Amino acid sequence: MRTRLIGATDVGLGTAILTSSRIWPRRRWPALLAREGLHLVIASEYARHGRTPGALAMMGLFVADGVVTVMMHRQERR
Repeated sequence: MRTRLIGATDVGLGTAILTSSRIWPRRRWPALLAREGLHLVIASEYARHGRTPGALAMMGLFVADGVVTVMMHRQERR
């Protein structure tokens, strides 16, 4: 159940990122920021189950998304 909730949240946030500012006037960086937090949740789940490579990969995505979030926030502030 927990895994499905995390997956559904990820799909929802991904949809928000892809459709924001295209379908309705909305900024995308808040959805990216939320997805960064979700990456930490997923990383902790991987670590909890002893899946270190998966946890490290999610931490890498956390860092990469952080860079994109900052860049998008700066662009959308204009």
